[in-house]
Amino acid sequence: MITLKDFLTENIPNYFRGYISSIDSSLARLDKNVKQFAKDLGKDGMKAESMELQKLYKNHILEFKVKFEVLKRKMG
Repeated sequence: MITLKDFLTENIPNYFRGYISSIDSSLARLDKNVKQFAKDLGKDGMKAESMELQKLYKNHILEFKVKFEVLKRKMG
């Protein structure tokens, strides 16, 4: 049985799948860590720093994630 992940990545050459997998897992860890860091900053009374981190996250990390997904679709 073919999984959705196999179906989506079957057209991507094998030597690129490692890069994509690595980037996806790194983004997942980064996403989790940035969110937790922003939450902890807010709990410790550093609301301005927390908001600044959230703004950086929104403007750069989310934008990269969206564009990377588009690139993966173009490749596959």
